[in-house]
Amino acid sequence: EYSNQDYYRVAKEPKAPYLTDPFDYKGTMMSTIAYPINHGDKVIGVILADINVSNFNRIKTSDAKYPSMYVDIYTQGNMIAYDSKSSDNITKKLEDLIPSSEYAKIVKMQEAKKEFHVTMKKGDGTYVISHYYPITCGTQTWWASSSLNRNDLYKDVVRSVIVMIVLAVLSLIFIN
Repeated sequence: EYSNQDYYRVAKEPKAPYLTDPFDYKGTMMSTIAYPINHGDKVIGVILADINVSNFNRIKTSDAKYPSMYVDIYTQGNMIAYDSKSSDNITKKLEDLIPSSEYAKIVKMQEAKKEFHVTMKKGDGTYVISHYYPITCGTQTWWASSSLNRNDLYKDVVRSVIVMIVLAVLSLIFIN
């Protein structure tokens, strides 16, 4: 009987929606949302919906102006549910991919369950800026993260500052 299955109980017992970590189902990465049907204080059933993780590919995750931009979606335990750069990263843990000090910073900021951004130094010396936004379902909080190299983010500002400096120098030359 399916009411004894884990995916049913995780929604029935706390009487709250539940999202599973991604799992392989016949070669397709899936995540299941289990939503309890309540009648008063009693759960009379659970609605289940499987989400094909590849459907996240429909989200615009790149921009010609910001070629280094990418998007990740993390489960409550910071398992990668979606990575716009590589499907090979799905089900990997964020803590296994970044330095422990950076991971600790992210986890600390996630505790507030509010959006935040972090700047991290990559192994090649470049910096990545990531903006995290909470996605709440029942008692769980997943995270959507948009990231890009710091140079991409600030290149227009740097270009404008250089133009202003050149114009200022030229105006000083021509005024004198």
